[in-house]
Amino acid sequence: MIEITISTLIHTVSLVVTALLVLLMLFTFRKPQAIGFFSPVISGFFSLLLLGVYWLISGAQLRISIAFVLISLGGIIGLLLAMTTRLYREGKRVMGKQSWLILLGWGSSLLVTQLLTLTGAGLAASIGLMGLVFSTGTTLGRDLNLFVRRLRVE
Repeated sequence: MIEITISTLIHTVSLVVTALLVLLMLFTFRKPQAIGFFSPVISGFFSLLLLGVYWLISGAQLRISIAFVLISLGGIIGLLLAMTTRLYREGKRVMGKQSWLILLGWGSSLLVTQLLTLTGAGLAASIGLMGLVFSTGTTLGRDLNLFVRRLRVE
């Protein structure tokens, strides 16, 4: 017989909600969007906030030195992938059609991390956290690239 705890139920609901939100974001990401002056900064802040909260809540263990290497490698890849985003002016707004690959990578790593945490095994949660740290780096690299390039389009 399968035993369902409140914690398992919360993790499962969270996993489903996250999957639905990532799918919704994939559809909206494909359209050109206005890139505000502070949009990349806010995006980077919330990516780091999510990583920090998840790291604390999950109880996963990861050395800071390994996290730094992973976030740096992800940042380099994010910087390069963001070059595929073409920025242009449309009236007074700066527009860009961003690559959905970064969002797909970030969303899938978040889902895999949640799934591995759901197993209850500390090692699995730590392995999942490594993917989330890496993909947070890609998001930060993309956001830094867009912020700097947006300044030039002004």
